[in-house]
Amino acid sequence: MTTLTLDGYVMPGTITAMDGWHGTPERRSTAQARGAGKDGDFPAISDYGPRFVTFRGTYTAKDHLEMHTVVDRMAGLFRAGSGEVKVQGHGPGQIATAEPVRFLPPIFHTDTLLEWAWSLKCPDPRKYGLSEYREAARSGSAVTLSHAGNYPARPRLNVYSANWPKGYMVYQGSVYTRIPEPLTSGMTHTVDFATGISSVQGQPRTRMISRARMVGIEPYTTTRLNVIPYQSTGSASVAWYWRDTWI
Repeated sequence: MTTLTLDGYVMPGTITAMDGWHGTPERRSTAQARGAGKDGDFPAISDYGPRFVTFRGTYTAKDHLEMHTVVDRMAGLFRAGSGEVKVQGHGPGQIATAEPVRFLPPIFHTDTLLEWAWSLKCPDPRKYGLSEYREAARSGSAVTLSHAGNYPARPRLNVYSANWPKGYMVYQGSVYTRIPEPLTSGMTHTVDFATGISSVQGQPRTRMISRARMVGIEPYTTTRLNVIPYQSTGSASVAWYWRDTWI
């Protein structure tokens, strides 16, 4: 049985459709003609657009008053502008952040049977696992991470308990991200590779990353990641956080 939670509210009754939740969103690209009498286009760089989803369901109320109470509750969701979508019981549990498009006019089949539909936009088209993984290590010791999704999982990294005045580097194979921000004892750095936001002691910092690469945990394989001080010695405590990620 599928359980759908929208903006913290468990939708009652039976979920009959989840249009757009499974399958990939549309890809977007800008093609450029080769010109000068040459056939075809230059290879276009493309990425995924937002995910548009319409959830549908039916509900049988105990009486006519309850039916309208449920409709009013559904229509009042996402009043803060965005909320979490959670789907369980139909494959692995998954969550996404959505914005309201429209609560479609409900269909009242009888005094107690209604059919409802919510149309939503997920600006981030990825879907995430319900549980967050954590792997702790010491700097200089590579960790091997994996996940159960089908799309690169962008991890979040905490680095602390070290005195590295020139910062450090995060390695994924031969690719690295340079963090020049000084790390001192008692200070915690957070680098979020999903959002690109970095912080010191929970306070966001600009220009904290001087050489940025999209570190990601690849699907269907394992990924080795390491943190090494830049022109410094000593070791730090490192904690990686990530979720299963799907597109």
